[in-house]
Amino acid sequence: MSQRSTNPFVSIFLLGALSACGGGSTSSGSNISGGFADLSNTAALPVTAVTLLPSENQTERQTGEIDYAASTVVLNGETGTISDDRSEITLDNGALLDVAIAADRYAVRFDRLDPNGQPEFGLIGLATDPSAISDQGTARYNGQSELLVQTGTDVFELTADTEVNVDFALRFGVQARITNFEGTKYPNLGAQLDVSLPGEIRISEIMRDGAVLNGGEVELTGTSFPVSYQAAFTLNGQFYGPDADDVGATFVIDDLGTTTTLILGDILVQE
Repeated sequence: MSQRSTNPFVSIFLLGALSACGGGSTSSGSNISGGFADLSNTAALPVTAVTLLPSENQTERQTGEIDYAASTVVLNGETGTISDDRSEITLDNGALLDVAIAADRYAVRFDRLDPNGQPEFGLIGLATDPSAISDQGTARYNGQSELLVQTGTDVFELTADTEVNVDFALRFGVQARITNFEGTKYPNLGAQLDVSLPGEIRISEIMRDGAVLNGGEVELTGTSFPVSYQAAFTLNGQFYGPDADDVGATFVIDDLGTTTTLILGDILVQE
């Protein structure tokens, strides 16, 4: 969602298109020699994308492989190519993934536009081999989240500071805290506004299965976004890099049926 406000995703919210109402890889991650866009990568490496589907209010895990030497991609059974500078993935079905290159990151953000015109966005990266993750110790990761929020007839496009803490000895030992919301408000009527919003989103009890993250309990405190206890919450996440160097996730908080609030967000943090 970086720098997106010409932004097809904001347009989906503003046009009211949002309804009111894991896999694995056979490759080994041990050959990772640099970040997702690092030109030193020449092996065939497992990739995982965690993707937000705005038209369905869903998040989805997609797995596959990038063969950096051949510049080929397989993602959820769809084949394609990756550009020499790693900034674009073009699938044979006509879909285009525009990648936000960050040379030191094993996971990066992307926007995807399919031939049917439905945009998607999320994170894609070099998945950590589960055997590389210890069952002991703790780690702290810091980075940012990007969020699209619909509450009533208003839409917000925001960034926020994010901290993720992991206790590798626990199955439900992953916690995330998202604070300091900055960005743009798009009122139903009137001009867009720059905003700085208080409060926090806290996600606890996220389940870790090897290098994969799922679910959790979400709580919003002091935010501008009303959410009831009936809100539906989904999260798909992944450890990335040879030593679980990055954590990436996408999540949905859907309370449209009660408070007319919908939050689509991501988490991209680095140890």
